[in-house]
Amino acid sequence: MSINKRIVNFNMVINYINCNLPLNSLFNTDTVILTDDKTSKIYKWVKKGKTNEQVKSKIIKHYGKNSSQFVVS
Repeated sequence: MSINKRIVNFNMVINYINCNLPLNSLFNTDTVILTDDKTSKIYKWVKKGKTNEQVKSKIIKHYGKNSSQFVVS
């Protein structure tokens, strides 16, 4: 049996949100390696049940619009 691991960074989170992919699927693995503090916070929000839109709002609130590369919809 093998262990599935995934290295996740902030840009991957933004890409998932922009592509309307559920963040749960990004973090759904045996081991998650988070590369920065932003991603660690986002991981905690997702594990608490926040939706992609809620996470997007929190990113903008905590880090500002300029720290992300969201596609305007």
